[in-house]
Amino acid sequence: MRSINLALMILLSLSPLLSSHQSGLTTIYEDLGAMFGVLLIASFYYVPWRALGDNSSVRRIAAARVYAGLVMLLVLAGLYFVAGRNGARESAALPMVIAPTFFVLTGILNFFAFNKKLIELRNHNKMPDEAQGQDKKAQERQTANYILAHWRGELPLAQSYWINAVLLGNLVLSYALLNLARIIEKAHFSLRQLATFMLAAIIVGSLAWLWGVVGVWRSVSRYRSGNGAGWIVALVVLTLCGNVIFMAHNFVRAQWPQMREFYALAMGKDKMPPIEIKSTPQSGSIYLSAYFGEGSADRFAEALRRSPQIRTIVLNSSGGRLLEAENIARMIREKQLDTYVEGLCASACTYVFLAGKDRAATPNARIGFHQPSFPGVQGFELEMSTKNMLDKYRQAKLPEAFIQKIGSTKSEDMWYPSREEMLAAGVITRTSLGDETGSRSFSIADSKEGIVQSLLRQSLWRVYEQHLPGRFKEVVDMIWNLKTQGKSDADIHAQIQAMTGRDYIAALKVTDNTNLDEYALLVYDELREARQISTTACHKMLNGELNAGLTLSRKLLDRDSRLMEKVLMSTPRSDVYTMQSREFADSARRLSSSLSRIHQQVTADMNAYADQPDLQCEAFIALYSAILKLEDRDRHIIISGLVQAK
Repeated sequence: MRSINLALMILLSLSPLLSSHQSGLTTIYEDLGAMFGVLLIASFYYVPWRALGDNSSVRRIAAARVYAGLVMLLVLAGLYFVAGRNGARESAALPMVIAPTFFVLTGILNFFAFNKKLIELRNHNKMPDEAQGQDKKAQERQTANYILAHWRGELPLAQSYWINAVLLGNLVLSYALLNLARIIEKAHFSLRQLATFMLAAIIVGSLAWLWGVVGVWRSVSRYRSGNGAGWIVALVVLTLCGNVIFMAHNFVRAQWPQMREFYALAMGKDKMPPIEIKSTPQSGSIYLSAYFGEGSADRFAEALRRSPQIRTIVLNSSGGRLLEAENIARMIREKQLDTYVEGLCASACTYVFLAGKDRAATPNARIGFHQPSFPGVQGFELEMSTKNMLDKYRQAKLPEAFIQKIGSTKSEDMWYPSREEMLAAGVITRTSLGDETGSRSFSIADSKEGIVQSLLRQSLWRVYEQHLPGRFKEVVDMIWNLKTQGKSDADIHAQIQAMTGRDYIAALKVTDNTNLDEYALLVYDELREARQISTTACHKMLNGELNAGLTLSRKLLDRDSRLMEKVLMSTPRSDVYTMQSREFADSARRLSSSLSRIHQQVTADMNAYADQPDLQCEAFIALYSAILKLEDRDRHIIISGLVQAK
């Protein structure tokens, strides 16, 4: 019966270790309750195991009988309480009967074993006093310091191997440390505090493993010298050698990289810098950029404390530490703040974005998901970390198919769902056309020289400087003046577009026919994409109010930049046509024949249909479609005339 108690105790300790992260527990109290429950049930088998040992006594047997009886009554009372709450639910009936029945049956068997042990103890008491004295001294030596007795190999081999090495040194310790880490995380401790605990946990776990292995090795030596079974000695030695090799490999592959990372975090030397925060309280926004490194949550909390009127969090981050992002997300949820993305929000940043009450993103914003990563975390640990991350997304009420796609994207890859996929999944609650906040100052550089170097890294600005010397300096001066005035990105980019747009149109008016054709096709494609985003986006584009850099796709923006470069470098031509020329009138008549009457009316007088933006978009898309289908001469005359009118 003692062996059965040992086996059941090991199984009870092993099962929660394998399933604790799949139990769906969400609060600290549920975790603590689960740990207490496991320890309570395991103790029901541990106490009889100890009482039925070779060093037992009548008093220990009596205490074990009382304890087993109390636990059985507690289980039956709990069963009655649960049955009363669940009623006659069939789904709960079977496990509610089988588990307690098995529990009670093993308890009854232990009572029989207690009686048998009492008989053995009575017979033992008839031994000569000298033999009893030797047994008592051996018992006192083994129980005076249990840890030291195991280390010296003075305990029985079975006890050293199964209880101390396997159960205490591995399973129970691993289970306790793993769940304590989860509890600390749920208690909203900082990343630095958690890293300190995890570093200590790895060290304690390694020492416990070493204690278990050394004690077993010394115990098996005593067992062999006492004429123990040779096959048992060989099996234990083989198991120990295999375990040492495995642990050495695991230490190099996993534990050492983790210890280095935890040490850096605990010492405040994270390789990822804390998040950069810029706030503009007058606009009610905070701008978070760069990485969510150690200390980011503290910085964010301080920013909120200084500016309690903040309502919107603007994100531009490629990720960072999940715990820092999770703590920031918790603060956003508590204050019911909105989140907003114009650029990039990937990996850990998505925790923060999904915490927003209103979650807006521009059409070309990139929001990316993938599995978590941490040095040395692989295999089972990675699987548990991924499951924990996916549970966070489930709490955000994302669809299961969307969550599974995240879970299948490896940490070295990144999945950027389309705008339609994110709208359908509820990742974003609405599409923004940009320029919603003034939370960012122009961040190209902190000096005029820095602005020049940043701009010249783009080929478009090199062409601009080459063909329009002097104008480039005006752009730089304008950016610097607006930046020193504290203007927002929206203001600065609007001024840049106005200045460069005039130069672009001037060059476009005298460019060659190939560039004119490319320009007409680009306008047609941009109008169609803007309308696909929304009627408002299309209407803004027709009126020159759309921030194309925040709304149109990267493919169209690249085409626009390349065309501008070619237009600026092209040789001016002399044959241009205005809308008042006879050639334009002739070509316009042929163009009108391919348009419906309502489309002719809208394109002829756009203001007359100002209250019908959808019709305006439809008419101008039809207009450019018809232009692109004209014969070459008519097409070039029409495009030239439209450009001259700008």
